[in-house]
Amino acid sequence: MAIEGLLRHFFSEYGIGPSRIMVAVSGGADSSALLLALSDMRKDGYTISAAHVNHGIRPGESDDDQKFVEELCAAYDIKLFVSRGDLAAGEVRESGIEAAARDVRYARLRELRDKSGAEFVATAHTKRDQAETVLMRFLTGSGLSRLRGIAPVTPEKVIRPLLEADRDQILAFLDFRGVVAQHDSSNDDERFLRNRIRHEILPRLLSINPGLISTLAETARQAREQSAVMDETVRMSSREWVIEAADSATFHLDRTPARLWLVQAALARQIRRLDPGSRDVSAEDLRRLTAELRTLRRVSVSRRLELSRIGSNATLRVRVLPLEPFELQILPEATIEIPEIGKRFTLKKQTDATTKENDAFQLPSMNEGELVVRSRRPGDKFHPAGHSGETSLSDFLIERRIPREVRDSIPLLMWNGEIVSVAGVEISESFRIRDSGEEAYVIVLEEMP
Repeated sequence: MAIEGLLRHFFSEYGIGPSRIMVAVSGGADSSALLLALSDMRKDGYTISAAHVNHGIRPGESDDDQKFVEELCAAYDIKLFVSRGDLAAGEVRESGIEAAARDVRYARLRELRDKSGAEFVATAHTKRDQAETVLMRFLTGSGLSRLRGIAPVTPEKVIRPLLEADRDQILAFLDFRGVVAQHDSSNDDERFLRNRIRHEILPRLLSINPGLISTLAETARQAREQSAVMDETVRMSSREWVIEAADSATFHLDRTPARLWLVQAALARQIRRLDPGSRDVSAEDLRRLTAELRTLRRVSVSRRLELSRIGSNATLRVRVLPLEPFELQILPEATIEIPEIGKRFTLKKQTDATTKENDAFQLPSMNEGELVVRSRRPGDKFHPAGHSGETSLSDFLIERRIPREVRDSIPLLMWNGEIVSVAGVEISESFRIRDSGEEAYVIVLEEMP
């Protein structure tokens, strides 16, 4: 079936009529083919735009990719949205460069989709990508649910219209259009498991079974269908001993069944619900966690989830990831943006007489020092207004009952290394208003757009 036929079959199968679709385009062969094929469907009422996320991690190449995408979109009169996708060092350390880039890329794509008014983001995953994913998960010890592979349509409205397309179809389509796509050199780096599977393992297996790619793709399809039935069965059978909340699931250990496979299935279901992007929980992990449910205290389950036990209950919850530390200079009457916490921080003169006294503060002369806005650090000391002396900032936040997961996101206004204000919480005794004739300042925190 030609590419256009695959697209029409996909949209028909999943009930996606003429709609606004944003295509994620890296500049590679697959995404370039998807963009051109979908652009042909504008005659059927589809509105097509494109999005490109430049991670900047391949000097020179990344900019060349962006230029190629810009020229391709211009040639076909397709509106293009571009975003930077710089990676935070902490994310790379914790989850690896591939996973960090993927997370940032999808976050930027969602932002661009919302900005453009599109309904769907289309990515160019193909049948070979599906086969590599199933094989990779099989090799890393996944259960049935993980063998579902790449979903054709996700709850976040990400669609993969080329999931049944072969590589030969993609290349023939581009050749017919006279398009020579970009090559991503990172796809040749065999330090990454997917690349070793792509260049080493899968070719050897194909020499034994030339139809293996279709077989693995069919395995993924069957696993999706069977998992849907299993998920509903597990949900119904676990209602009395698993209590679901928006960001957690509590297992009543005194009610769990003796059948360990059912407990494992329930745990796997909750992991997928709370962390849909999780790729690092294997079948062996599930067996170990289930066996330790009654003895564990607290353990990481995935990058975003932790499991802890208190008494006869075990709770799986979304944990707040450590924020990247930040430090920025500021001047009075100025506004700065703090991307790490998604806030705008404005230091403005007090003009409203009704401002609460403990919200406003006075500053020494700007000739005497430097104002800095930063995140908290171990060992920070703070002298709260009205208190007799200094205390540790950590103890102060605990006393004020500031949730643990919020503390790192509270910006501190510093003057020559001393805390002036714990923004939105308290000012320092040293900077409390003492002279009503002097200028006073307040902090305004707003969400970044």
